[in-house]
Amino acid sequence: MLKGEKREGESFSDVIDRLMRREKFNLKDYFGAIKDEELLRGLEEDSRWIRELSRSRV
Repeated sequence: MLKGEKREGESFSDVIDRLMRREKFNLKDYFGAIKDEELLRGLEEDSRWIRELSRSRV
């Protein structure tokens, strides 16, 4: 979905920032929402794995 929203010259971070402003979305509202340590570790591992996959495709 982010790729579809991306404009020429924009980074994915730029896209997220722009969309958050447009939707009046405040990420701070969700800070600390997940308190389950095991779930957080799993999400962190998955995130790391996804980042590694994205680097290998470039």
